Amino acid sequence: MKNWFLLLTVSAAAAFSVGCQNPSANSAATADLPATVAEAQTQSNSLVEKLTGQIQQLAGQSEGTLKDLLTRLGASVSSGDDAASAGLLQKIMTAKPSESQMSLLAEIRSSLAALALGRNFDTTDAATASVLNETLSAIKGGNVTTIVSRLKNIGDKVSLTDAQKELVGNLVSSWTPSLAKAGESVNKLLDSAKDLGL
Repeated sequence: MKNWFLLLTVSAAAAFSVGCQNPSANSAATADLPATVAEAQTQSNSLVEKLTGQIQQLAGQSEGTLKDLLTRLGASVSSGDDAASAGLLQKIMTAKPSESQMSLLAEIRSSLAALALGRNFDTTDAATASVLNETLSAIKGGNVTTIVSRLKNIGDKVSLTDAQKELVGNLVSSWTPSLAKAGESVNKLLDSAKDLGL
């Protein structure tokens, strides 16, 4: 039993450290993001155009599963299915992209988040707009811990639809892909432990 607990602890710690590597890697890439979610709404078409161009560029540098996921991401962004786009992005982040690909992926992730927040929330409510603007500001700042905290804060401060919950959850997972993968591993370990009667 001690070994099993040690394995879980080590796995979770390793996943957390990988998920938090280079927390400000995307800060330079966020300089041209809209300052507010209302701006993101008005710039929606240009954000989609920018995103699809970045995704196509990255797909051209990729192969296999990563290229397939990027192709699906481009189609999902174009169709306006932001929750699915964020879910695909989380899968792409766990597909072990190269360091050079990660730089462009950080830009894509930030742009997608800005676009999704603008397209999926009613910003006419001042309280909702405030929470979303704080989140966008965190994304522009580039610190993973702050971004994840602000994204989770949306659910605490705003009443979310199921689609919005899925979107926010997938965005959180895109910034913490190793934690999401570790969670899946922990669930598998727990299922195995139950099978063994532990």
